[in-house]
Amino acid sequence: MKIVILNGSPKGENSNTMQYMKYILKHRPGYEYKIFDVGRDIKKIEKDQDRLADIIGEMRSADGIVWAFPLYHLSVPSQLMRLIELISPDGASGAFQDKYAAALTTSIHFYDDLAHNYIRAVSEDLGLRYVDGFSAEMEDLRNPLWRKRLLAYFDHFVDSIEQQAPAERKYAPVHGSINEYAPLGLNAPVSIGSRRIVLITDTADGDVNLSRMVDVFRRSIGGQVDVIDLNQVDMAGGCLGCMRCADDNVCVYKDGLRNVFYENMTSADAIVFAGSIHGRYLSSRWKMFFDRGFVNGHCPIMSGGQYGYIISGPLRQLPDLRRELEARAQLSDNHLAGFVTDEYDDPAEVTALIQRLASEISMGIEKNYQLPHTFLNVGGNLLFRDFIYRMGWFFRADARYYKKHGLFDYPQKKYKVRAQGSVMKVLMSSRRFRKMIYSGSVQHNAREYQQMVDAD
Repeated sequence: MKIVILNGSPKGENSNTMQYMKYILKHRPGYEYKIFDVGRDIKKIEKDQDRLADIIGEMRSADGIVWAFPLYHLSVPSQLMRLIELISPDGASGAFQDKYAAALTTSIHFYDDLAHNYIRAVSEDLGLRYVDGFSAEMEDLRNPLWRKRLLAYFDHFVDSIEQQAPAERKYAPVHGSINEYAPLGLNAPVSIGSRRIVLITDTADGDVNLSRMVDVFRRSIGGQVDVIDLNQVDMAGGCLGCMRCADDNVCVYKDGLRNVFYENMTSADAIVFAGSIHGRYLSSRWKMFFDRGFVNGHCPIMSGGQYGYIISGPLRQLPDLRRELEARAQLSDNHLAGFVTDEYDDPAEVTALIQRLASEISMGIEKNYQLPHTFLNVGGNLLFRDFIYRMGWFFRADARYYKKHGLFDYPQKKYKVRAQGSVMKVLMSSRRFRKMIYSGSVQHNAREYQQMVDAD
């Protein structure tokens, strides 16, 4: 049995994820393994068609394929996403039909479900039979129980191949064409006064709809809209995972992204992201931009502002992508003013939605409009809080930010609340007291909040 391992980490064999894979190889030696360090070598693969053809050929002749990668910014690393873009035309021709696939990842479980959903959907689009994903916490390999479960996971993968087991298809193919957008019925622009909007896009030749939607948005704003074209930004490469930025939030790359992050985004009142869908995501260049944002650590460089998205493509068929984009807005502590896509038959409706987005952003800037956070923010930031509390000695810049902004609220130091809890714990050991508390809890809570309503 031949198994191809696609290592998406830019660290190559030094990746933490690959240590998990090496553990499998050591304890399950009876198979033919072929490892490609695609995350490390992606630039060479892009330039060398023979090298790409070799990877595709090995995948074609394999019985099973393992996607192995660390999570980078809510999904796969941009380097692996770029490989997926390169092999997708070959996969679309049925080169990998009915072969088996699995995923092995490492992370702190921060939106790991999105990464696994993405790689499963990509596998199914390529015709692969997806078996399972093993989402390891970075230090699980230290635990004998999880080492045992890791081998059980791989054994299940191999058994599925040997038995030619059927595999559930979780995702329907992305289908349907998008009509060409011809702008109609523009209203007068809305004013943003002296405020400033930054619009970031990767519009390329042929992205007619995206170019036109961006143009309509700019014409719908009365004020400064600075457009940053990612195709014109000097990005030397994807995030290397080197952690050199952990001390001072300075990237080891010396390229044009520093100006984008610090001189453009941090001083903006609103940011609009405009991109076209490629397969199940935006372009790999967008993912490179998102990944390189790790230079800011776990600290939002812009908070309290407005976010908006202009998307060309079938976003409504990709709920995981929408959820990720929503999470990006909330995690950076900004209000999401809305989405606009070109998935409408009537171009006037697209135009109206673009102008509505302009109005929402203008209103949000003027009124500092914010809504309460949902789990997208709260759950993710609790993970970060505990992680930085434990690893602040390494992520020094993050630790300084969290301390300065009072984000280390654990362990709790609310001594009055803790004392009250201790007393109530003793009292609640009495059945009579519990009955009294539970029977009056609804009325008590309502009365307490009614007092707040009456007092304000």
